[in-house]
Amino acid sequence: MADYAATTRCFAALCFGAAGLVVVVELGFSQSRPSADPAPVATQAPDATLLQAPESAEPPPKFVGSGLHQVQMVVSLSARQLTVYRGGLPIAQFPVAVGQDDWATPTGRFEVTSQLENPAWQHPITGEIIEPGPENPLGSHWIGFWSDGRSLIGFHGTNQDSSIGQAISHGCIRLRNQDIAQLYDWVTLGSEVIVQP
Repeated sequence: MADYAATTRCFAALCFGAAGLVVVVELGFSQSRPSADPAPVATQAPDATLLQAPESAEPPPKFVGSGLHQVQMVVSLSARQLTVYRGGLPIAQFPVAVGQDDWATPTGRFEVTSQLENPAWQHPITGEIIEPGPENPLGSHWIGFWSDGRSLIGFHGTNQDSSIGQAISHGCIRLRNQDIAQLYDWVTLGSEVIVQP
């Protein structure tokens, strides 16, 4: 009977030891090998911030997307800030411009419905069309997430960096061109957008 108890203890210790080794090896591999979806490199302009989740981070709004690498964008209109989450963890923050009082940015939950590089812009009042280029107020990229069937609202670049941080747009969310280019590379059609007051 003593041999059976000793053998059982030895087997249990061996199992726990092997499990611990597997965990250590997996952690080492996941930290040393490149992933299929590498973390972004800090190439943003000075006011953009790449984030690492603080130890006592407040959880993001409930994530309804699927997949570990799904991107979620959360806009705080009052803070004039966009926080980008991947897999529920914050990865970047960008300063933004938002809709002015008469053209308020809609609040709620949305999803990305369109993406364009070098978009043309049609003025919402005059109907004038501005082709892509340095005079285009949409800048280099467009990421649409709202429409009433007549007007479209989304994230876009700008030809006026000084407007960032203000409530100045016709409802859209403006980012600096280098920031919208980074965001454009991260999102896909269907990515979740949450706009909070």
